[in-house]
Amino acid sequence: MKTIIEACELTISHRRKYLAEDKPLAGRILVNDLDNGKATFDEWEGATVICGEPKSRRVLQGKTCSVWWNPEKERYTIRISVAPNMDAAMLSECDYEECIAYVKRKIRERHADTM
Repeated sequence: MKTIIEACELTISHRRKYLAEDKPLAGRILVNDLDNGKATFDEWEGATVICGEPKSRRVLQGKTCSVWWNPEKERYTIRISVAPNMDAAMLSECDYEECIAYVKRKIRERHADTM
C-alpha cells in the first residue's frame, strides 16, 4: 500500500529539546484528521531505524515459522509465531521441530563438506 499525504501540518514530539540534523528519528506517525490536514509524529523509544541491506536472509519459510541465516555472524535464527490457543501451541511445536531439523541438516552438510 502506498499513501501520499500532501499539504499536512505535522507536529513532531520527541525526547530531546532539539532535532539533531543528519540523524534518523524513529517513531510512529498518527494521522488524526486528514480533512483538517493535521498529523503528529511521536518518537518511539523502542523503535529502530531499518536501512541498508539486510544482514540475514530467509532460508526456510513455513506457514507460522521461518529460519534465517546471517553469514556475517554465521548464525541461524528461528522465528515462530504462536496464536494464543491450544491448537496453535501444538502446531508451533511441530514448526519448531521442523526448523531445528532443517538447521541440524544444514550443520551436518556443512560439516561433511569440510571433511
